[in-house]
Amino acid sequence: MIENCSTRISLTLSPRRELTMAMALAMAMAMSLTMALSLAGCWNAVEDGCRGCVVVSERAPALPPIAPSTRAVVVLVHGAFGFGAEWRPVVDAVRARPRTSMVAFAWSGPWTRKPSLAAEALLRIVQHAVDTAPADAHVLILAHSAGGALTSFVGERLRVPAGKRVQIASIAPPEGMNLSPYKPEGRVNTPLGMAIGGDQPPLGPIAPGVDYLEYATADAPAHPTAGRPGVRRIWLGARVGHNESVALAALPLVRGL
Repeated sequence: MIENCSTRISLTLSPRRELTMAMALAMAMAMSLTMALSLAGCWNAVEDGCRGCVVVSERAPALPPIAPSTRAVVVLVHGAFGFGAEWRPVVDAVRARPRTSMVAFAWSGPWTRKPSLAAEALLRIVQHAVDTAPADAHVLILAHSAGGALTSFVGERLRVPAGKRVQIASIAPPEGMNLSPYKPEGRVNTPLGMAIGGDQPPLGPIAPGVDYLEYATADAPAHPTAGRPGVRRIWLGARVGHNESVALAALPLVRGL
């Protein structure tokens, strides 16, 4: 689920092993819609929504050095339409915590030509934080909406040394969005003289040592089904708004640092 300033857009992507022409067309339409909404003034730049924050991006993923006295590192990952006012109480709460380092990750949204590049950049940033933070520091990644697709990628591939505390909170993420590298068909397989389809690894289990929380803006089902291994699902309730979910889920985690 993705929400802009005036319109709520629901986009559900199921993980499939073949990319059809219809899916490619849908992606192109979604990209055009996102660009139009951005031009209409609905994009919230991280630099505006998180003034004074350390900002890293998919193009500049270098993480600043972490002070030896740091006891917590918090990485904020916005959704498809940028870093809006929904993050303000979270930023204020993180700033109120002593010896806590905060980084905001800026990316251009999920409907780019290759959104997996942003996921790979975030993985490098988080892995560096895990590797270089003090041994007793808590590493917390807070992601909202489409940003949850990036943390899904990260959570599966992160390497966590024994004794490190790493927690990922994916808040109101899109269902089934898989950013694993897609390998297109390498041979011609249609009478048209072109290749259609390919292969994409399915979503795998969350890596050992990662405490992965997924917050859903829905009521808990009467008969829950088995979820992805390593993911703990928390039901916020169907009455919780998409943007409202950010503070509702994130603030207790920040206060617990």
